[in-house]
Amino acid sequence: MKVIHLLAGGGIGGIETLCKDFVCHSKHENVMAILWDNGSLGEEMAKLGYKVVCLHVSRTNVISAVHKIVKLCQQEKADVVVAHHASPMSHLGLLYIKKRLPHIRTVAYAHGNATVMIREGQPHGLWLREMIMKTSLKHADHVVAISESVKKSLVERLHTPQDKITVIYNGVDVSRFDEMHKLSASDTVNLIYVGRLAQEKGVQIILQGLQLLKSKKPYHLRVVGDGTYRTALEELAADLHVQDLVTFCGSRRDVPDLLADSDIFIHMPVCEEGFGITIVEAMAAGLICICASSGAIPEIITDGQDGFLVEKGNARKFADTLEKVLALPEQKKEQIRANAKNRAKDFSVQRFVDQLDLLLEK
Repeated sequence: MKVIHLLAGGGIGGIETLCKDFVCHSKHENVMAILWDNGSLGEEMAKLGYKVVCLHVSRTNVISAVHKIVKLCQQEKADVVVAHHASPMSHLGLLYIKKRLPHIRTVAYAHGNATVMIREGQPHGLWLREMIMKTSLKHADHVVAISESVKKSLVERLHTPQDKITVIYNGVDVSRFDEMHKLSASDTVNLIYVGRLAQEKGVQIILQGLQLLKSKKPYHLRVVGDGTYRTALEELAADLHVQDLVTFCGSRRDVPDLLADSDIFIHMPVCEEGFGITIVEAMAAGLICICASSGAIPEIITDGQDGFLVEKGNARKFADTLEKVLALPEQKKEQIRANAKNRAKDFSVQRFVDQLDLLLEK
């Protein structure tokens, strides 16, 4: 069976990396079709021997773009087309395929909740994006949501029929992190955040919580990732007088090594998180995770059993929870780490691939 995966771009990102993992493990014949430019991930996939087609479409000429998408489907004799990015152009292509090539099955993939897919924070053109997304998901043969939280948002905001939606959690190559955690010989507790530096990711809540921390136990926070909000966060750290306790590491490719050298993973998004790949990676590495009870995160972590959940946006609650974790006896910490590693296996990449392969066959 031949499957075409529609991507807006081929840069390094969560959606692109997930597609790469699927293509590398799937039993089907997969083609990555990139609308604008191959990017580093597209080039990497091509070097590995997988088929990558860059359509080089115009960002403004929608008619030409959808015609190129349909032509590719005809040339490749596709059985299924999956639209991954919430790009209006991709979803218009999906709709046009249904009209011109009705024998091809179409799948709309929701990698984020409805407000993220329609870019609700960008009001210009919001009604048009919402209409395109709502129509695309309604007429697709199937819709994949990355969590129950995302599924709920699609039903409530975009009125997607529930019986069309299948929840398939994102997959993580847990073997990259297995047995990685090393207990530090230092008295300093190593905290870590991994992700984009954007306001909705809530790193500012972490910094505010560190200022409120009463525990005298020495700690250091590494913020791994980059984004437009980085300068504001660095200034906030200075204003809160915690700059000497925080290192902004920028984007890194050695995340497994950084997690291996850490004790506690922190993620405090103020948005409704669609899933949380970095949380699962940290759990697989045997870290204790303290995360906001936001979106799909409670679907990953059971509070007090394999991690800890904190009220979204509440710096005081985060500080209290961190102090509680720091005071736990070592035996309890080791039990939570072991539980976290076992829970991470439920989100293995092979399980994700098997579920998606089966769905595409149907």
